[in-house]
Amino acid sequence: MRKLFAVIILCIAMAGAEVRAQERVSVAVLNIRGVNVSKIVANAMTDLIRSEMVKKGMFTIVERGQMNEILKEQGFQQSGCTDEACAVKVGKLLSAQKIMIGEMTKVGNSFLITVRIVDVGKGASEFAASEKTKSLDDLDVAGVNITEKLTQSILRGNKSPVVTGGSHVPAGYYFKGIVPGLAQFSTGQTPKGFIYSGIFLLTGAVAVYSFIDYKDKKRAYDDLPQGTAQDIFDEKYDDYKVATNIALYSGIIWGAAYIANWIDVLFISRPRTAGMRAMEIGAPVGYSFAWEKEREGAGMKVSAWMRF
Repeated sequence: MRKLFAVIILCIAMAGAEVRAQERVSVAVLNIRGVNVSKIVANAMTDLIRSEMVKKGMFTIVERGQMNEILKEQGFQQSGCTDEACAVKVGKLLSAQKIMIGEMTKVGNSFLITVRIVDVGKGASEFAASEKTKSLDDLDVAGVNITEKLTQSILRGNKSPVVTGGSHVPAGYYFKGIVPGLAQFSTGQTPKGFIYSGIFLLTGAVAVYSFIDYKDKKRAYDDLPQGTAQDIFDEKYDDYKVATNIALYSGIIWGAAYIANWIDVLFISRPRTAGMRAMEIGAPVGYSFAWEKEREGAGMKVSAWMRF
């Protein structure tokens, strides 16, 4: 049993090290400035992107209330901050590593949204991704897509614009899936990683203990000498059969936990590009968003810059 607990503690330590390796980046999302667009619409797009970034679990997002209070005290207007110099000043006030700024412009019946993430330390926009849609009804799609791109950029360590519409999966993702929870940790889904690794370790410990108990009960039954009283014989036999069933079912549950992990790795937690996610939720996409822009003409476009 001591060896079993030592193995469990080692696995937990490895999982904890993986989580600590996922250092979150502090990002402040400023209100997008509207040009020929109502403030309500521009703020809605800002809130959508902020919400999607929080869901990803890859960033530490500065709370809007705290950010507004600090900026108000310093006399800054969020909607008026659309250049790198202003973003750097705001970032220092908020103690953020990255600042998201941008604007949303109405052109005819379409919209153009440009969002940039500025590195506060370097004072420059670093990463770019683009999106578009042809109506305000698809703003949620644009918010999801742009967040997917930024997240994929971090996971791949890619310092060039993320290409959308593909199905790239970060190197080593499936290999990490061999150990339940590690693949989820690698995609920033820390709570899910703890759930799968914890369930696997717990069911595994029960399965191993049940197997050891089964072996002990079987040995006790097999070693009964001739002439043993019938009631003792029946008791040992019943203990042996119960231990057999417990070991069997605990092994099945352990295997089910491992299979559940792989189902999640392959179909749920697997990193997807923004283009793939957009197709899943019904967004009008082609081979890539850049190609779609040339073929379909005017539309709502979302662009972002980030590098980590």
